[in-house]
Amino acid sequence: MDAVQVGLQVADLERQRVGHAHRLGAELGAQPRGDALGEGHLLLRAGVPGGPLHAAEQTLQALVLGQGIAAALEAHERQHTLAGRQHVQQEIAAALQQPGGLAADELQARAVGQRAGAERQHHRAGAGRLVGDEALDPLVQAGQRLGAVGGGRRAQHGHEHLAAARPAQLEGGLRGLERVARRPVERQRAEPDLGGAGQAAAQQEHREQEANRHGWRTGSRDVAVCPRRFDKSADVFPAPPAHSPAHNINQPVSGAFMDDLLEHAAHSAAEDISPEGAELRGSSFDYLTQPGADLAAKAQAFHAWAQTRVSRGVFPYAKRLGGRPGATAELTLLDGQRHAGLNFSSQEYLSLARHPLVCAAAQAAMERYGVHSAGSTALAGNVEETVALEAELGELLRMPEVLLFPTGWAAGFGAIKGLVRETDHIIIDQLAHNCLHEGARAATPNIHLHRHLDVDHAERLLKRVRQRDPHNGILIVTEGCFSMDADAPDLARLQALARTHGALLLVDVAHDLGSLGAGGGGQLELQGLLGQVDLVMGSFSKTFASNGGFVATHDRAIKEYLRFYAAPNTFSNALSPVQVAIVRACLKLVRSDEGAHRRDRLMQAILALRGALTERGITVLGHPSPIVPVMLGPDALARIACREMAQAGLLANLVEYPAVSLNSARLRMQVMADHTPALARTAAGIVADSLARARALMAG
Repeated sequence: MDAVQVGLQVADLERQRVGHAHRLGAELGAQPRGDALGEGHLLLRAGVPGGPLHAAEQTLQALVLGQGIAAALEAHERQHTLAGRQHVQQEIAAALQQPGGLAADELQARAVGQRAGAERQHHRAGAGRLVGDEALDPLVQAGQRLGAVGGGRRAQHGHEHLAAARPAQLEGGLRGLERVARRPVERQRAEPDLGGAGQAAAQQEHREQEANRHGWRTGSRDVAVCPRRFDKSADVFPAPPAHSPAHNINQPVSGAFMDDLLEHAAHSAAEDISPEGAELRGSSFDYLTQPGADLAAKAQAFHAWAQTRVSRGVFPYAKRLGGRPGATAELTLLDGQRHAGLNFSSQEYLSLARHPLVCAAAQAAMERYGVHSAGSTALAGNVEETVALEAELGELLRMPEVLLFPTGWAAGFGAIKGLVRETDHIIIDQLAHNCLHEGARAATPNIHLHRHLDVDHAERLLKRVRQRDPHNGILIVTEGCFSMDADAPDLARLQALARTHGALLLVDVAHDLGSLGAGGGGQLELQGLLGQVDLVMGSFSKTFASNGGFVATHDRAIKEYLRFYAAPNTFSNALSPVQVAIVRACLKLVRSDEGAHRRDRLMQAILALRGALTERGITVLGHPSPIVPVMLGPDALARIACREMAQAGLLANLVEYPAVSLNSARLRMQVMADHTPALARTAAGIVADSLARARALMAG
């Protein structure tokens, strides 16, 4: 799944002890341009759910957060000083008056109230600054106006890393929040600055200077991007339902209490759903973090929801292919219905899966080696053709060192996790592929998201990180062609920034290598950067007719390091001899005159499809590439439209929340060389007609 999350591992909790009061919710406002410090992923994600919740669940989660804040603050009231309270109150009041703070539907969710909760007693300076409950009132009121607890802008300066003396009861509350801490990245136009400071000891001097200057200590900064889930129509936060569990606000929130409330919320939400139209509501994200002691319960709840969609013909996933993935195909849905028609759902960009030379190469490899590699690349899983494929792929990329992986996902995850350590930093496009975000999250808590394709933002983050931490590594991560939006970054500028600041650049070329460029070099070739990027990773499953992935570099040391430190390579079987032979045959075709001819045919079909859709008033995203993102709009409309398309003879993949923004559903139409312009125009007509029928069905 694309566009997925950059969050907090439980193991990183110690780094994220940024205070209890920021459970209040999410700041919906612009990032201060001053010294931006610390967001805490964990509590932010607990406070801002990521899927479309019902009012009762929103209310109860918000109630939990607000009560936890008040309880923790009251428990420490004796430590407060009047001067500290007044100081923080003034800053919060000033933050709330900043313009642009109420654009909840346009701005990314940010941590708020962290100053109120993170101003712990400074042991060395003796300047305690925890605010009392009264300081929360303006924040709570602002949150009520927004339709979610919390609001306004975060104070200009950071907060103290919580000391080891935090009360055990507050620890219990944190443990309760850990259970609901995973949320995916939301695709949206992000106004706030998403930068982050690292954890290196070298940054401590800078923080202490800030502490001395302002009278408090600062903390680490790590960023979570939470989905937009706010009701723009609601001016007032809804009242808690009558059956909400009672809780004494003077008692600190506990994990068990959190679970109880969320379970009640989940049950209330379920009771509110009527059978009529249930297949058009909700998303898979609703079943990701359901609380409760029964691990199987969330799976059962998801399965029931999915089966409702299957029974109504609006669950177009897990389809079965009945033959070769050609320009036309037959697919069987989970309910057993078969649909045959134009196939824009397969990743077969140059239409090589049944090429005679490819099939012959597979047969020859099977006769020579059998069908199994029988080992990892770190042991005895390579065959002679593996070395040959690495060399030939290196020639195309003009990068002499290539390491193969069992899948493209494994290559992206393994490259990042293998190179980056917990004190290092990752600056990554917020819409980068799931394997890249998951690899980043597994490697380090120091993750800094930059706005999609915004190199200026990436530069600001890079400068900030390097200034604060001159001693640890930085990896910049992006894609050549983004898989949900079909757009590309300025790779030359990103590479220049990386070299200027002592960082490395990793580019994922899964969707463009082989299918774009005169010689098949993808965006690297189109931007004149073949052989000039630090690290390149990609997948064979889009153009090269096989599972598998790779990482390419100029440095033999990096290749051998990844062989033993990239776990998906070290601890997985190598590509089978048959797969290696298939990719070699496809690569030979890609670099041949026939490959150039196939790319020309592919581009003709791409342009025909994009043009025909645009003529019919349908929005198409990105640049010409084998991926054609076709905007459908609201998820419910998209589900019906996709069903109508299949019945009309068009097979295309629906992408909906949480893979993309809520109510920004789209088709990801994938074009092949075997598609003709006439077939592309026919497909565009089916899309337009199906959308019209879906709108009529919903209106009726």
